[in-house]
Amino acid sequence: MKRLILIILCAAMFCVIYSCSSDGGNADNAETSLENILKDWRTDGMTSWWEILAVYNADENPLDYKGFDEILSLLESASTTLERASYVIVTNTVVAIGADPDYFEEYENYKRMLKAVVENPGGGNLNEYIFAYLALKTSGDEFNETPVRDYLEAAQKSDGGFALSGDTGDVDITAFMIPAIILLYYDNLDLKLNVFAIWEPDSLSKASKFLQDNINGDGTFSSWGNANANSTAVALSALMANNSVYMSGDGEFLRIVREGLSLFEKSGGYAVMQDMERDITATAQGALALGDYKNSTNVWIKLYLEILE
Repeated sequence: MKRLILIILCAAMFCVIYSCSSDGGNADNAETSLENILKDWRTDGMTSWWEILAVYNADENPLDYKGFDEILSLLESASTTLERASYVIVTNTVVAIGADPDYFEEYENYKRMLKAVVENPGGGNLNEYIFAYLALKTSGDEFNETPVRDYLEAAQKSDGGFALSGDTGDVDITAFMIPAIILLYYDNLDLKLNVFAIWEPDSLSKASKFLQDNINGDGTFSSWGNANANSTAVALSALMANNSVYMSGDGEFLRIVREGLSLFEKSGGYAVMQDMERDITATAQGALALGDYKNSTNVWIKLYLEILE
């Protein structure tokens, strides 16, 4: 009964707050910037799994783009946890839109290997572990998430952030962690109804606040002391994952971050830093952030919900 009341309250609050938002869905020029990137990938082909994820996030079929088979083929010979996670993520994107999972030879094998990793944490670095969890979770498979929760929450720093080492948080690792925390605590019905507006775990509140506290004056984010497109893009994506940030009136904050990302635009894509040339990963992560901003959600939540449909 309490859950039913919570669901009704969440649905009502979402309708009220969303209807009061000033942009009705974050359109601005994000769609134009995203389309310019997609146009290049349609012509020149994709070269990384980040690009495949961004194409999926733009509601297009990665199989229609050149480069998909070549990327998948490279990942089939994966030798690291991150590479296996990347293979599963790439496969998840096309399975979610109707592809036959049996076509992908290493899919079940790599999911089994990732399950062993996430259920027995501590053997690799935090970045690999986060992506192993995200890959497995967005495949729709069931597994024991208790050790995941214990391990990830123990890794949170006193400032609310997460990092590969040291005592202070890092923007990029914290940004990757936020959707993982969300998928740990909320089920698919919660995510559809934006339960964030009613309740969120302390770890999520602290991680989101860490990002908000570490924004630069021009709307950019830094990692290792330098403002860069990658950190800005993943921070924007992470904040879009936590819809309570957007719906609580911080839509203006998110627009500032979107404007910060635009400072790195270069030749229809993004440069890592403003004085550099267009970069493959910065462009892909920028495209992901544009899709998240346009969709008012995050690609990992979108993929998780669609794989379950």
